[in-house]
Amino acid sequence: MSFFGLALNNVRKNLKDYLLFILSQIVTTVIVYTFISLILNRNVQDAIENGLIFYVSLSIAGIILILFVVIFNGYMSALMNKKRKKEIGIYTLIGIKKFQMGNLLALETIILGAISLISGLLISAFFSKFIIDLFLKITQINLENSFSISWTGMILTSLLFLIVMVFNVISNYKIVYRHSLIALIKEEKKIQHLGKESGILGIVGLVLIVITYIQLLLPNSKINLFNYLGIKASTPLGSVLIATLLVLGTYLVIKMFLPFIIRKLSENKEIYYNNNNMIALSNLRFNLKSQINLMSLVSLLITGTLLAVAFSSTLYLSINKNSVNLIPASYQLTNSTQELDTKIIEAIPKGNLYFSKTVRTFWQDDSEYLSIGEYEQLLEKEGQPSSDIKLGEGETYAIISNEQTSKKELTQDFEQSSSRKQLGLNQIKEFSTLKPFNPKKNLFIVRDDVVKKLTNFNVNKYTMIDLKANTDSVSLAKQLISLANEDKNGSLVSIHLTSSTLVRYEAATSGGLFLFVSFFVSFVFVFATGSILYFKQSNEAYSQINQFNLMNKLGMDEAKIKIIISKQLRIIFFIPLFIGILHCVLMILANYLSSGTNIRHYWPLIIVILAYILIFYFYFVVTVNRYKKIAIIKPLER
Repeated sequence: MSFFGLALNNVRKNLKDYLLFILSQIVTTVIVYTFISLILNRNVQDAIENGLIFYVSLSIAGIILILFVVIFNGYMSALMNKKRKKEIGIYTLIGIKKFQMGNLLALETIILGAISLISGLLISAFFSKFIIDLFLKITQINLENSFSISWTGMILTSLLFLIVMVFNVISNYKIVYRHSLIALIKEEKKIQHLGKESGILGIVGLVLIVITYIQLLLPNSKINLFNYLGIKASTPLGSVLIATLLVLGTYLVIKMFLPFIIRKLSENKEIYYNNNNMIALSNLRFNLKSQINLMSLVSLLITGTLLAVAFSSTLYLSINKNSVNLIPASYQLTNSTQELDTKIIEAIPKGNLYFSKTVRTFWQDDSEYLSIGEYEQLLEKEGQPSSDIKLGEGETYAIISNEQTSKKELTQDFEQSSSRKQLGLNQIKEFSTLKPFNPKKNLFIVRDDVVKKLTNFNVNKYTMIDLKANTDSVSLAKQLISLANEDKNGSLVSIHLTSSTLVRYEAATSGGLFLFVSFFVSFVFVFATGSILYFKQSNEAYSQINQFNLMNKLGMDEAKIKIIISKQLRIIFFIPLFIGILHCVLMILANYLSSGTNIRHYWPLIIVILAYILIFYFYFVVTVNRYKKIAIIKPLER
């Protein structure tokens, strides 16, 4: 049999082991190709108002993906080759030379890489249109997406994975040449030792995590140690300190506290001798040492990816909502001339204009004042319900600018304002989020007689222009803004025109871009980490063949062996998942408590968490079944 035939036969024989690796590679290939295609798509770049943000964001995400692909492939290659060291030693023992053995492993790597790459590119060709359509929908880009294959994207994706394949081939040759024949054959017979454990260090890890949670959830509490140090979480130093404490605490809990808990469970006779726990707990105590770093990394990786999804989804949904409420009218001109107002109105297609209205506000310091009469007229023009405000002497009506501004904050600003004392205002009667235009400062509605006292105040002029439903567009908004930025001689003037359509479009585009990137990168990470856990546990199964076969010969059936395997793998799979989700949820809760973000903005995070749980459960079930098949097959049959 030729070397190629032998390599093909080896791949076919071990295909069950490689399936999840191939699946992860295919998912990664599809995502990388999609990102590259989007970066190279000139139509998408031209359609986005700020093409630089689009290009930089996707490029950064692409670089992160590429680095992850390189690390993931290197780690997976090391895991697969570790399992086969004894096989390599046997091949060498029967007379195959080292360079021939290296060639054989290289051919296997090339075959696996080719299967993954070709499958990934074929799936990319068929599904890239769907993914790009999803991107256009999330970002609300009005662009016709016809089916087309980006050949440049195909070539660049292929080059990337070919480079990764070359690194894996070099790694294969290193294994063959670096290890002696005896070391290769005896590699799987290393004596396992109990991992280090420390209840004290484990508790230190828990304390570090609790300190982090207190800082996030109770920033102004007396028990918050950060306050004694004069450090705020919002500062760069505070953020670095929180991240450091969380990483160190997580590592200590998994490395020191988890083995300590398992030992304590083993010492409890009622638990230890119940339902085959003896074997599962004993195996965990010996195997956990080699799992610590991986479990810690998976926990932190899950935390990071879920936080990215949470903040991008919150950003996307909140800026979309706030942009809708920013300007109830289609356009708002600030401090424009009568001539420019007329010019803008005349540029609007006939029949599209719904109304135009000019209001003047008076401002001083951080406060802006509008008469109740003009406020009611503007609400009526916009078709909004009347406020029915009844203001007494010294009373005012406050407009809350956005959902992040609390009544308490606005009241404090009002009380500290020197202008309100000048006007004899002493009480905010009511608060409202109903904003008929976008003021530059805190807006207070006052009685008409109070306005007469504002003669020495500065004046802002707002011209509201509203179009009929479904008659505004991004192209018209850009045209009117261009018109507002030029005077008769073509020189720029300090006139500001805000378009609600353009604001919503830009908000949806930037927020949607971050949401799209975080979603797809997070799913690449979860598939990759699931595959790493699968291969890591498969390797551990080979070292326990004799133990499980002995139990099988002594009368323990396969069902009981599967239960034992399931119990020990449950800890390895779901403890990191639980810790990662817990970190993320508590950080999101802290953000919710501090900013008052609408809790409904987190529904994409709930979907991703459920998806993570399902994907991890899928990998867990597959790993348990594979572990059982490896562990209880008789050595002679292997």
